[in-house]
Order: sequence, then structure tokens, then C-alpha cells
Amino acid sequence: MNAEPKKSALIRSSGRSNFSGILFLLLLIPFHPVIGLEIPLVWIVLMALAAAMLAYASATLIVASQDLDRYGSLIMYEALLRFAAAGVLLFTSFFFGWWGILIFLVGLNDLFWGIAYCMIVPQATGRSVKQLLFLEDSSEPGTAAEQTASSPEEQPLAFKI
Repeated sequence: MNAEPKKSALIRSSGRSNFSGILFLLLLIPFHPVIGLEIPLVWIVLMALAAAMLAYASATLIVASQDLDRYGSLIMYEALLRFAAAGVLLFTSFFFGWWGILIFLVGLNDLFWGIAYCMIVPQATGRSVKQLLFLEDSSEPGTAAEQTASSPEEQPLAFKI
């Protein structure tokens, strides 16, 4: 009998919330003249790229949240991307006047989600952050893989780099 895959509703909802960012960016592009904003073409291109990155992150988080044992590593790499984005956003927020406050809040949001992913996935899978990031074998004594697998044929495969 196969055990039910470990899921995370919080990670799934964070993937869904990325769609609100996509909608905001994509709706701002055609309607910016109506609301009185003058956005240079280069910023419109950057906003479209940001929307594409959010779409990828959303899809990854929604799919990966349904089976944390199998896709936990993807979520951990998404956490690293969140930390990088938070660093860039928090640094640049000091250079944009009152827009910097919004940029700072978005950076704090990314930092929060990165920390949340780093706490949820290892706890749910029973693997350390190092094992998840470097795809190490988790069949050491006392891990979740050993406790759920009754024979060597049922133990999960580990990828070696």
C-alpha cells in the first residue's frame, strides 16, 4: 500500500497568491495611461518578465505542494530564489522614494515566504535542508524514509550528483 503523499495547503496558497501579482502586473501594463502613470517601455518589458517568473513560480509551488516527498527540493530552491529576490528588493527599496516603501514590503514578503518554505518542507519530509538542496540519500537511520519503507525495494531512490 502506498502512503498518502504529504501536502502543504500553505505552500499551495502561496503559489495561488502569486497569480494576484501576475494579474496586477499584466493589468497595469495596458491600463497605465488611464490611471495617469507614465511607464517607460523598458519597465513594461521588465514587468512582463516579472509576470512570467511569477507564473513559473506559481505553477511550481502549486504542483510541488501536492507531494512534498517528491518535489520538496523544488520548493527549497524556490526558497533560495525568494531570498535572492528579498535581498535585491530590500537593497533597492532605499533608492526609490515613497515607492521604496512598497518595494520594501514586497521584499519582506519574499523573505517571509523563503523562511516559511525552509521551515515547512524539512519538517514535513523529515529531511534536512542540506539533504533537500543537494538531493542526498535520506535513508539514514531515524529518517522518515526508513520509517515508512518496509523493504529496500520500497525505499525512495536518491539522486547522486
